[in-house]
Amino acid sequence: MQIDVWSSLMGMEEREIAEVYGKYLSPQELQTLQDIAKEIKCIDFGNNKGRIDYLDFKLVEIMATLAVSSPDFEKKYFRSENPVNHTDFYNLGYQTAVDFIGLDKHRDFLLAMVDEFDTVYLGRLIQYQEGADIRMSLSEWDFYDILEAMSPREVSQLMELLGVDRKAKHKLEKCVSKKEIEAFVNILSSLSPTGYETAAATTKLWYEITLLKKAIPNLLEDTADNRCITDTLYSIIEDRHVNSDSMTVEMVYSMDEEPIAPFQIASLNYHLIYQRISTLYAVLIFLHNNLQYCSTNVESVKRIRRCISVWEYAEELEKWILEEKIDPFGYADSVESLENFKKEFLAELNIPKSIGKEKKSNEYFCYASGKKEIDEVECRKLYKALADERLLEWNEETCFSFMYRMCPSYTPKKDTPSPIIWLGTTRELFNLIWEYYEGSTKIWEKTRKFFHNINGIPPKINGAKNQAISPSARMQRIFDSLK
Repeated sequence: MQIDVWSSLMGMEEREIAEVYGKYLSPQELQTLQDIAKEIKCIDFGNNKGRIDYLDFKLVEIMATLAVSSPDFEKKYFRSENPVNHTDFYNLGYQTAVDFIGLDKHRDFLLAMVDEFDTVYLGRLIQYQEGADIRMSLSEWDFYDILEAMSPREVSQLMELLGVDRKAKHKLEKCVSKKEIEAFVNILSSLSPTGYETAAATTKLWYEITLLKKAIPNLLEDTADNRCITDTLYSIIEDRHVNSDSMTVEMVYSMDEEPIAPFQIASLNYHLIYQRISTLYAVLIFLHNNLQYCSTNVESVKRIRRCISVWEYAEELEKWILEEKIDPFGYADSVESLENFKKEFLAELNIPKSIGKEKKSNEYFCYASGKKEIDEVECRKLYKALADERLLEWNEETCFSFMYRMCPSYTPKKDTPSPIIWLGTTRELFNLIWEYYEGSTKIWEKTRKFFHNINGIPPKINGAKNQAISPSARMQRIFDSLK
């Protein structure tokens, strides 16, 4: 469809463009459209990929705006004899956005970040963090998960930040070495150490540094082979160690790993990909601003500053992080025009209607005695609230599967729900199930069966109840909003 619009624009003069589209666009949008029309008439399509990516992205923004504001435009391009599916346009619009902000375009920035990481040492980071006021939401369970991935020496250094006595420190280190997660959490919870926030923040920063230092070169190696950036999602790692109460930082890639459950390109969620790339940029900029004084590589720090200074997107992002104190781990950018398009044309999801067909008890969560059953209306509201918080994808298959598993009274003719892809933390999933199904039979076995992470992997349910009973800030906000 973009090609059709490009062809139309190539045959139009500025005056005609203003007459046809002017009443539907702001002066700035109209000027952008006219500039695109001028440029595509003389652009060398063989040697200007970066520029074409930019024009594609700006054109998508304008098309989304026109579809919302102009019934004639929407009818022509979405309801003609060869209609374009609204969902496909939304998804491919984000594919264009992904191409526009692609990591291959910011290679120097990424490599400079790796160089900066290389000269940051844990001892120096600890020394710097002890006086800093950097707080990150990290549960005791996630804290343990990160420590489990580190060396005994790193664990010992980080335990010092807790401010506990030697005996307690030794007990905690022993729990990590013996993989006794529940004992670790119980000891830590009983101590309530004054240095927990500092220890958690430093541990999370160090883990991020270690992870990204390895992942970025692998990612850039992939883009250097002229493979589309989305192809690297075949080997994406959903990293539960860097979860917070905000969105999981699932932007770490490794070409050394064989994919466990690869995506099919046709079903890729480009909005999610775009958000994860934006999260990666936010995390890197955040790390740079917290590490530049720990690094001994002055030249890499200067390179990063130069890259950001000529990159408008990064400059704005850095400003938000520093001035607005946004959470970089929870930051997930969206394209406003595409989100308006989604609100206008994709707000309603059509799923099979309930017909009173009987479901087997192993196909859904059963309510414990005395608990009020959630009805279809309430379940739809719950699904929307979770999707709004980016915990579930907003599409008909996910909605159907969620309703089928979570609502006993939803009994459609269709009885083949897909695994529900959970985009939040494992703890948040357990929070959800516990809130509605506390005390029901086989609650965690069903959770493992019904829900998968983005790689198609079911959650580990060891210690699920202990994680479930203390809702994250985000989940508590959702529960309160639905009361």
